Amino acid sequence: MSDNLLEFLRLRAQVISDRAYAIWEAEGRPEGRELEHWVQAEQDVTAERAYGLWEAAGRPDGRDLDFWLSAHNSGNGQAPPV
Repeated sequence: MSDNLLEFLRLRAQVISDRAYAIWEAEGRPEGRELEHWVQAEQDVTAERAYGLWEAAGRPDGRDLDFWLSAHNSGNGQAPPV
């Protein structure tokens, strides 16, 4: 993996961790729901990235799934779209 991709993945994991922590705090710090909070945070971050990619591309009609998949794949060790 390239250094840029490793850095991207490290930063993404930190953003997800921060978001999961915020969700945990907002829900009153319940015990045993770490995975649920992590998954919710990951979905939120992916949706925000997809929206940003879609906006940057000029908001093309009918391509929302393409941008969601690009955002999702870029967070799973695959190179972000160019």
